[in-house]
Amino acid sequence: MDNELLKTIETQNAIGSCDVFISYKSDEIDFVSRLFYELKENQIKAWFDKDILHEFVGHEYASIIQKGIDNSELFLLIYTKEVEESPFIIENELGYAKKTGKKILVYVKDDIDLNKMKPKMKEMLSGIQWLANEKIAQHIPGYLEAIEEEKKRVDLAESVNDLSKHFSIFTDQNLFLIRIEIQRILKRDTPYGDYNVLCHGDAVYKWENINLTVIPKGFFIPIPEERSEQMSNIHFSSPKEKYKKDFDEIEKLKKDINIDLECIKKLLFDFITEYYDIKKVFDWLKTNRSEYLQGYTRENFDIDSFIKIAATVTCDVFLRQVEKEKKTMFNGAMTGLYDIIDDRTRNTEQHLLDIELYYSDYFTFKCMVEMYHILRSVKDCFNQINKTNVNKFAPFLCSLGMGGFVITNQDYNLNMVWVKRSDSISAGNMWHFSYDETSSIVKDCVRESNSSIINQEYEKDEIKPILKDKNNCVHINARRYMERGIWEEVGLSPDMLTDRQGILEIGIIKSDRLEVELLSYCIVDLPSSPSLLEQMAIYRNLAPDNYLEIAKTEFIPMAQIHKKYTGRLLTPEANHLAKFLDKMISDWDKKNKGIKISKSAVIKPGAKLGKNCIVEDYSIIESNSIIGNECKIHKNVYIDDGVVVGNKVKIQNNNSIYKGVCLDDGVFVGTNVCFINDKYPRAILRNGEKVGEKDWNLKETHVCYGASIGAGSTIMCGVTIGKWAMVAAGSVVLEDVPEGVMVAGNPARIIKKDIKY
Repeated sequence: MDNELLKTIETQNAIGSCDVFISYKSDEIDFVSRLFYELKENQIKAWFDKDILHEFVGHEYASIIQKGIDNSELFLLIYTKEVEESPFIIENELGYAKKTGKKILVYVKDDIDLNKMKPKMKEMLSGIQWLANEKIAQHIPGYLEAIEEEKKRVDLAESVNDLSKHFSIFTDQNLFLIRIEIQRILKRDTPYGDYNVLCHGDAVYKWENINLTVIPKGFFIPIPEERSEQMSNIHFSSPKEKYKKDFDEIEKLKKDINIDLECIKKLLFDFITEYYDIKKVFDWLKTNRSEYLQGYTRENFDIDSFIKIAATVTCDVFLRQVEKEKKTMFNGAMTGLYDIIDDRTRNTEQHLLDIELYYSDYFTFKCMVEMYHILRSVKDCFNQINKTNVNKFAPFLCSLGMGGFVITNQDYNLNMVWVKRSDSISAGNMWHFSYDETSSIVKDCVRESNSSIINQEYEKDEIKPILKDKNNCVHINARRYMERGIWEEVGLSPDMLTDRQGILEIGIIKSDRLEVELLSYCIVDLPSSPSLLEQMAIYRNLAPDNYLEIAKTEFIPMAQIHKKYTGRLLTPEANHLAKFLDKMISDWDKKNKGIKISKSAVIKPGAKLGKNCIVEDYSIIESNSIIGNECKIHKNVYIDDGVVVGNKVKIQNNNSIYKGVCLDDGVFVGTNVCFINDKYPRAILRNGEKVGEKDWNLKETHVCYGASIGAGSTIMCGVTIGKWAMVAAGSVVLEDVPEGVMVAGNPARIIKKDIKY
């Protein structure tokens, strides 16, 4: 192998860190190449070499391979029957990965008989995580759900011709199954689409500083005449009795106001003229929607023609959904976003959010989604939206949404409510907010006498007329808008919500649609019993829209949200808000509990601290550990993963509380105490191999209520130190210590009984 090739491989693969090293037999080069690109297209950096075959190996090659393993977080073995015949893979790749303690994954590509596997291979693969293949996945509900979510992601990408990314789900599910499991291990998110912040305050906007104003401008695309009768037959333009009151009220309002119907339409014409050659739009339609181009030529095709074709396509989608899929459709009123003014109030310097909205309807919204699909497929000119130019994109923003998470609080146990949307809505089969509603002039507007229609009040005919200002503008009450969304989808009434709530920011969603979203949250305090599942099920049954829009609900502890939603198909806005709230709520949680943590201390995600705890400089508390109330963790203390510490425990400087150690309430641990959790520790085995986790024999140590351990003591694993026992400074405890005695010495012996202090 020439030096130039070695240099190229070292530069491309071994230098820098990778997520996963792929070990394989040369016969599988095609499969591994496809896997490599599957991982690459999903932002997973893999190390593999398609140019050097394992038949031509040497010392330099082994050195480069091992450098690649060193620089990778995971080791993936593509196991085939031929691997057993490759000493190089067994010794220099798999064997080296085991010696260096790498996380090892095995994907079995061939059908194998474990009973016929060579003993050496069987031993090396024991205790290693095996990944599911397509055949196995058919019997595992979690994988079946992930496959369905990936199909949805492909559908979303195809809708905007965004298949520049390689999606494997329809070509080889095995590639997807490997990729999704690696994503989960690496804790990588899998949203489809992008979310970008347009503006936000320092924290939560004050309700009085949010102004949602519907100005007298409108944008309505008419139903094409050739589809009018069919759309009328499915009652699209005349909603059922349940929605007729809303429909009639908005129609009356539009008649009372002199609405400008040309402004938004002109913005659409200006946008297309500035960014697109309409002839190229025709060419794309001819290739992809030729059935809609009858009567049009390249010469006579214009923007009006394009709008009419988008409307015709939209009608056909509605007709199919009603006639074949039996969905309910009607042309309800909507509000589009016209402009945003982000400013600060005078004197107090609080953030002020002014949003101007215009009148539109559901049919226009869906027409503009179709036009967005087509234009983005021709050329993507939707990347540079920001708060200064959002008005230019106003025709595509026919819907203002407000979404967010409900966070439940039971005795300081905080859970974020995630839902999987039903396939009847645009975010169907995706994990999303607890609630998500479009703004409604009828339901959310300010009315005379400030009446509200939350809950059932609207059905009582007690609602006052919509209030218009001197400029014929209507104002939407932002707080009422959020509370309505929570009531309609979650079933929680406004009086149940705490003051820890509000709108955090406004942003733009770019996925299968273009939409502006107000991101919000609220915390609801719930009693300790019954269980969270039982309580929330009662409220969900009260929610008017729950059965229409939500397929599944999960309650994810705030400390575990990164672990739980990793690898799932998320909406980009929900993914963004979850991360935002994770930090914000965590900070609030600590402050609310009176927890004081030094800036140099590290509290890992998943660690749980009780009320009024103090954690001093340079201490580290690992994930899944539980610290009780009113504990004091002094300087340079390490608390291992999964350790349980009771209430009112005091741990002095320079201590390590390792896995297997349990400290009950009221325990005192002096400075420089040494807890041992392996009775026979070794670095290597007799055969020279590095000691692994399977070679470790954990022995649990229990320090009981009120016990005290003096400075510099050593506690052998597997012992129990009884209630109110005291270990004198410098003692070496090798055996159980009875309740209420003092021990001292090496080895420790009882020197006092029935001590009273």
